[in-house]
Amino acid sequence: MKRLLLSALTIWAGVLITFQAWALQTVRIVNIGHGYYAGPLYIAIHEKLFEKHGLQADVSFVQGGALVFQAVFAREADFGLVS
Repeated sequence: MKRLLLSALTIWAGVLITFQAWALQTVRIVNIGHGYYAGPLYIAIHEKLFEKHGLQADVSFVQGGALVFQAVFAREADFGLVS
């Protein structure tokens, strides 16, 4: 019985480690709006380039470049897009 339980736990741990390797890492991006300067971001999302490289883009919008800087500086976002 102990061997069966130990084998089951070992297999379950292997499944969890494998699942964590498949999970997408979230990248937080702050953008100031829907302008031409954000075109590459929208193309990357549409073409699923983030998923291709194991990332999930979490894009949020703020009103102004100062708020983008604040979000990146306070580590609430990983990247910021401004014009």
